[in-house]
Amino acid sequence: MNGRGAMPRAGLLFDLDGTLAQTEHLHHAAFNALLAECGRSLDHATFLRHVSGRSNADITAFLFPDKDGSERDRLAQDKERWFRELATAGVDATPGAVTLLDWARSHGVTTGLVTNAPRENADLMVA
Repeated sequence: MNGRGAMPRAGLLFDLDGTLAQTEHLHHAAFNALLAECGRSLDHATFLRHVSGRSNADITAFLFPDKDGSERDRLAQDKERWFRELATAGVDATPGAVTLLDWARSHGVTTGLVTNAPRENADLMVA
């Protein structure tokens, strides 16, 4: 019971990228589109080791160590535009995610979405 005498409600929080939505390939492609502008590319193993799951600040510091903070911010924004362009074709839900969300809703379990993604990306994927 909580301090007001009511039983606490169950709830689930879900991450968006890679948990509810299959976006890894789109992020990889977006970074490669960005890197192509300077004649570079990112193989899948390097993407997984140094990019996947990290913040754009960490990623751009790794990919562009010679750039200053404002240039890295611009590059991160460019990458996110590439991602949104690729994602407009559609983003697949992770297998089982929709079933789990439907189950939670039908059983009165509160659900929430958490993400480190920019709001524009999250809005696009949720839509």
